[in-house]
Amino acid sequence: MSRQVMKPSDYEREKARVMNGVDINSEKAEMEENKRNIGSCVSDFTVVKELGRGSYGVVYRVLSNISKKEYVMKKINIKHMD
Repeated sequence: MSRQVMKPSDYEREKARVMNGVDINSEKAEMEENKRNIGSCVSDFTVVKELGRGSYGVVYRVLSNISKKEYVMKKINIKHMD
């Protein structure tokens, strides 16, 4: 009998799913639904106000162009991630 070896991240996710009784497929579907209802890229939002700046990026209050709800968005400058 052959045994499939899982990557650590897959193993941890599967372990959590089994222990918590979570259905991964319904979780993925929920995430996709949220992307459609909120937005999944920067162009899906309108910046309302800059809230703060730090070493790695800027935090904004934004409005979803899809749901018309306010959220907080952090844009990270990847040049500083070396």
